[in-house]
Amino acid sequence: LLICPASRTEIVLGKFLTVLCFSICTAMLNLGSMGMTSGHIMNMTGRMGQGAVVTLPGIGAIVTTMILLVPLAALFSALCLSLATFARSSKEGQYYLTPILMVTLGLTMYCLSPGVEITPFYSIMPVVGVALLLKGLLLHPLTAGSLYLYAIPVLITTFGYSLLALWWAIDQFRREDVLFREA
Repeated sequence: LLICPASRTEIVLGKFLTVLCFSICTAMLNLGSMGMTSGHIMNMTGRMGQGAVVTLPGIGAIVTTMILLVPLAALFSALCLSLATFARSSKEGQYYLTPILMVTLGLTMYCLSPGVEITPFYSIMPVVGVALLLKGLLLHPLTAGSLYLYAIPVLITTFGYSLLALWWAIDQFRREDVLFREA
């Protein structure tokens, strides 16, 4: 790749778009699978006569989920690409990617706490803003109108963080000492 006529920035952008495409496709398949599983469970619950009330999210929440999926996938794609460029082997890359998983799990578990709701401060945090906005849209569909005000800062900051991570990946790929060090 380094001897082709494409610039290093173009190579990183090509890798980033590939990872982003697979991330979005995987997330969409996951959402579809969860939707089908939920529908099946709701049908079984209805047949058992348990009397549980389970409703599907509204179309606005589903569309917002798909819109928020793009900058979040871009953020994680750029972060993973940055750390993968920094790693010397796939094993070392896995060591570098594990903290991203742990931090993300911790932040999303924090968002699942009952008393945590989206605020202006939380709306600008990288993972927390998206998680709390989706939590509010899915749990409180009747008050979703006030939550859509937080969608703009969540989208802008998440895109900003993903651009920052992509810039870091491009910077890593331009450095000779990162690309040509001993394995």
